[in-house]
Amino acid sequence: MAAEEGRVTAFLAFMDEEAVIYPHQGEPVRGMISFKTLNEGSERGDFVFLSEPTFAMIAKSGELGYTLGEYKLVGNEPGNGEILQRGFYCTIWKKQADGFWKFVFDGGNKNPLD
Repeated sequence: MAAEEGRVTAFLAFMDEEAVIYPHQGEPVRGMISFKTLNEGSERGDFVFLSEPTFAMIAKSGELGYTLGEYKLVGNEPGNGEILQRGFYCTIWKKQADGFWKFVFDGGNKNPLD
């Protein structure tokens, strides 16, 4: 979804209303309204956000889980498939009353080798 509709749209679709996001820099972002406000008008068309989980685990109760993985920002200009940034993330997911999974925490860091 992030590759097709943008990072902000994808985050909002899978974000719990009270989710906390730890960005690479700055203060934690608490809640969907704060995330929307912070990212208003910031969806950039010059890169695509891609993330790939490498590990996932769900609690025995079936109500909470987490994913670990890598993300990439890839250039989206014609002829530019260059990786602009890469890093690692951890996302904690909570099963909602309707059975849909939304994240309650997301944090990551930029790869220090880039």
